[in-house]
Amino acid sequence: MKKLSKLLGVSVLTFGCLLALPAKAQDTELPSTINWTIPFGVGGGTDVWARFIAPHLTKNLPGNPTVVIKNQPGGGSITGTNLFFQRAKSNGADILGTSASTLYPFMLGDKRVRYNFEKWIPLMASPTGGSLRSTGSWRYLSR
Repeated sequence: MKKLSKLLGVSVLTFGCLLALPAKAQDTELPSTINWTIPFGVGGGTDVWARFIAPHLTKNLPGNPTVVIKNQPGGGSITGTNLFFQRAKSNGADILGTSASTLYPFMLGDKRVRYNFEKWIPLMASPTGGSLRSTGSWRYLSR
């Protein structure tokens, strides 16, 4: 019964996050294709989360952009996140899906980290621990 209550609670929170998706970006025209970097391998929790959310982004963002998931595994997410930090365009065409295991090395000053969360715009957070960030032209989403 306890597991069922937790599952129901997580489901309600996830649904609540999805309700926020029918939003409009202010003062910004999004590109027709958005590249979503996932710094983990295919089939992991963050990858599955991104593949679940991607169609909702396509459906609800202005212009209905195609969302392409690009997995860049390695180094416990540090490798893919470093690559994103180096390569992402500031026009909103690139977004990053992370989890706590991407944030902790940054917070703890891991010498392998070349990225800086303070330079990115948070776009969305999930009760499962996932977060979505952009390097550029996205504005805050509002109803």
